[in-house]
Amino acid sequence: MLREYSARRLMCMICPNRKGPAWGTEKKRPGKCGVLNVPISITIAGVKACPKGRHPDAEGIIPWMGVRWFGVPMPVRVLAVAIGKARGGISSVREVAGCGCVVVLKTRWERVKAWWGEKGLGGV
Repeated sequence: MLREYSARRLMCMICPNRKGPAWGTEKKRPGKCGVLNVPISITIAGVKACPKGRHPDAEGIIPWMGVRWFGVPMPVRVLAVAIGKARGGISSVREVAGCGCVVVLKTRWERVKAWWGEKGLGGV
């Protein structure tokens, strides 16, 4: 649950519809969802669903920037770590659920690895 909460929190923090203070100061005033007009804490806790669909689905996949990602996208994780280290928040890209990979690329890579294994071409 903590990792899912973190994923929802990070996706809310980067949302262009978010209204409130600068990212990293949300502990004092978390801001509001600009679409639902409710405190972000309501959507982060999962009481209300993200109206833009940017929270993880049942499979942990998050649509962002027109691409489907396994968990929080890696670019968002890197930004969160950079800001988090400066402000005492998230300190590793692995603190959030999922790997942060693009779904279609990872799926194809897994197929290639399986094919190489079947052909006896060695592990990758």
